[in-house]
Amino acid sequence: MNHLHEKARRFLESCNTEEGGVQRKIEYIQKTLWVGHPAIKEIEEKMDDILKYPRIGRMPNLLILARSNNGKSTLLTRFAKKNLAVSDADAGCVKAEVIAFVMPEGPTEKLFLSAILRATSLSSKRTDTYKEMYDKVLNIVGHLKTKVILIDEIHHIGAGAPKQQRLLMNLMKNFTTIFGLSFIAAGTAEARNVFASDEQLSNRFVQTIIPIWKDDKDFQNLLYSFESLLPFEERSGLVGMSSYILDRTDRTIGNIYDLLKAASITAINKGEKHISKKRLANCGHLSPADLANEKKRTI
Repeated sequence: MNHLHEKARRFLESCNTEEGGVQRKIEYIQKTLWVGHPAIKEIEEKMDDILKYPRIGRMPNLLILARSNNGKSTLLTRFAKKNLAVSDADAGCVKAEVIAFVMPEGPTEKLFLSAILRATSLSSKRTDTYKEMYDKVLNIVGHLKTKVILIDEIHHIGAGAPKQQRLLMNLMKNFTTIFGLSFIAAGTAEARNVFASDEQLSNRFVQTIIPIWKDDKDFQNLLYSFESLLPFEERSGLVGMSSYILDRTDRTIGNIYDLLKAASITAINKGEKHISKKRLANCGHLSPADLANEKKRTI
């Protein structure tokens, strides 16, 4: 078991000496195993730099673009969990330097403000005017000493009418200027078109991309990392199956993980000690092409 990470090896040894080991292995695999693209580490560093940035002048903002299921939501969630609200005993208040929410579909200014309030455990009334909601956000952001607002699914802005898009983007610009806040937003490639329609907003956001995987050294390292974490006594040789794994997925981390998870659980249930190519092919996981064909058959 020299191929395993020490923590995974200890876990596997405990499973083999205790009752319920199979179920424990399955539960272990079902938990999200975070193995990110090298580009994600660079993005995390940029996010940390934005949080540390002095609250003066023009604030930096970041737009993260990625295919669906390629790690953007997990990236934002990890950052939010790393920067949870804390109680400041000296100041006698709670500090929440990071507020996170998902952009509502077909968003309006009021829905945008309402999402921020919900993220801070506050709520708005149906009868609240735009100004009342704006003032509530102004007060709570100041009280919590918020520095960064995380927005997932930022491309949802594009679902609004052109006029509403402009109003919402103007609101975001005001937040960075008046509140001294930075935005870190993530979405699909559609978000690039939304931001391109507003030159001022586009200029305020540095754009970065989480790339899809290629059959290269980075992907081999990813598979090595997965293999060192999965609870199997024998090496699976995933690196030797790299091109097959890419063909069975859409080259996104979410689909790659789903395939390996399904194959791992099936192998464990069948008493196998490693993941074989046969198991990858017969684990119940549907590739994007399989799903597309299945959809055609049901229409």
